[in-house]
Amino acid sequence: MGPVRANKSTREARNHVEAGPTQRSPPQAPYEEKKEDGYVLVAAGKLGRVYKSAYDEERFEKPVPDPELVQPVSKRPPPLGLQDLEIIKALGDGAEGRVYLVRTTRSSHPLDRPGTLYAVKTQKKKYKRQALPPEAHMLEKDNERTALALMDWNPFIAGVIDILHDVKNIYTILELIPSGTLLSLIKSHAPMPPTIAAFYFANMFSAIEYVHALGLVHRDIKPDNFLLGEDGYLSLTDFGLTVPVDDFQVDWVDIGTPLYRPPEMDVRASPAQEKEGDEEEVDLDDRRSVDWYSSAVVLYEMVTRTVPFYGRTKLQTNALKVEKKYSFPKDIRIGSHFKDLIKSLLDPEPSNRPRPAEIQENKWLSRIDWDKLHEKQYLPPHLPKNPSASKGMWHRQPLPNPQDVPGLKVVYPPSHILHDNRFPPKLDL
Repeated sequence: MGPVRANKSTREARNHVEAGPTQRSPPQAPYEEKKEDGYVLVAAGKLGRVYKSAYDEERFEKPVPDPELVQPVSKRPPPLGLQDLEIIKALGDGAEGRVYLVRTTRSSHPLDRPGTLYAVKTQKKKYKRQALPPEAHMLEKDNERTALALMDWNPFIAGVIDILHDVKNIYTILELIPSGTLLSLIKSHAPMPPTIAAFYFANMFSAIEYVHALGLVHRDIKPDNFLLGEDGYLSLTDFGLTVPVDDFQVDWVDIGTPLYRPPEMDVRASPAQEKEGDEEEVDLDDRRSVDWYSSAVVLYEMVTRTVPFYGRTKLQTNALKVEKKYSFPKDIRIGSHFKDLIKSLLDPEPSNRPRPAEIQENKWLSRIDWDKLHEKQYLPPHLPKNPSASKGMWHRQPLPNPQDVPGLKVVYPPSHILHDNRFPPKLDL
């Protein structure tokens, strides 16, 4: 009788021959590091035992560099340059230049995000030189760049990213807020209910108060200069007319938009110029009040869908401001507290206008929790449906000639959405 054969299947026997008998390994830490000949050997383990599979027992080898040769690597990407941006759309025209939509193209750094969108405002250098005396320094006289340089990030201010230039232009790279302006919101939703108007006025108040806290005066408050963000809150932009409140050398006559500026900026000199040579007696709050006057005009427009003072000429409009001739529409229900606020802010005498604390304490704004507003905890009354500014939309304005923007690349869209003056305006596709 032959030897007794072990009870093992053919497959098990084959696996035993190929893999060899299983060997138990001694307990081991989950990760064990040993230095040998300048290399670090890392043995992966699990629950104190070495993994049995070939993948689990794999050792990762990496050289240990010489400490003297180690160079620190910056975690931040380098600043954007003009070569990293390309123009894809024209957004609008400003008082001193055009505004374009640009996107980033750089992908050399791990933190780079190609396709990020910004707004860029272009200003021609030759126009800046012609408008200034030869002895004036451009950086000191550029109001917008000076104002933006003083500002930290604020939720109610459209921030600046960087300022670049080439042989022809100065480029101000701005945060993109693509959901329209307060003016477009007024055209589509005014007249607004008091609660909605109070929300947007509180946004405006917070932005203006921040600018004043920096010792600046905006001097061009109007619905066009408040951008509607994706979160439904407003941000103030366009600081081209912003000046320090204590700068008595600048001209305040015929500055800003006629329908929104106060009467002292229309035909007669500013409060500082009236008291020339006696600057210490000038009340700086009177100079700041020009922004509060303009904010009241915007508030009136939100509730009534029209401006309080409108004449056929600038002189007629200014006369209405001085005489304070305005009325409220009879077909719109307006409370007494709102009328009191408008009446006090539209006073033709700057010293009679309420100060910021008095505006906040007005009964019409009594329901506003200012801390809650600053943290953006209020649900906005209007959220943009399609805030994208670059996807498949008809180009309402032409792109620039590449020769006019030598520092930027111009990318032309498909022909079916390209701007063409020969055809009537198209709807957004």
